[in-house]
Amino acid sequence: AGSVLPIEFDPERSALNEDQKRAARAANARLPEKQRAVLAMREVAELSYEDIAGALEMNANAVAQLISRARLNFFKQLRAASVVIPPLDEAGQRAIELAVARQDGRIEQDVLAWLEQHLRENEASRINVEAMHESTLIYRAIGPVAVLAALRDEVIAIAAESVGYEAVTG
Repeated sequence: AGSVLPIEFDPERSALNEDQKRAARAANARLPEKQRAVLAMREVAELSYEDIAGALEMNANAVAQLISRARLNFFKQLRAASVVIPPLDEAGQRAIELAVARQDGRIEQDVLAWLEQHLRENEASRINVEAMHESTLIYRAIGPVAVLAALRDEVIAIAAESVGYEAVTG
């Protein structure tokens, strides 16, 4: 229930039409560069938080928070005209951060119960968490070429090297 299926195993979402892909690429392009970088490194290159932290000279907790904000921001950019995402209060922000940790298999058991209870009781947090998960699926569906095209050369080189490719930058 807490994990997100890779897009290729989720046929309902894997068949994004060209308009949806264009909208997703445009949403990605509107993200701040650092958010684009962490999403590409996490979702496309599948780097660990620690690897991303090292590449961007940040700590892993800061990377986790940045990924959380980037996923939600991507979704907000993508759905700005059609979906209203409720604002986050302090508990809602904690729920998003824990949901990201759960999605990435990094959640501690002692807080998992709090998260599950909070999501059962708080509709706004539940909507935000669902939005974050949905944005991840859509992001993965737009493809690595579109994602990587929006990044600076040095970030592309780091991501490529981490998955065993030699990046050609210009």
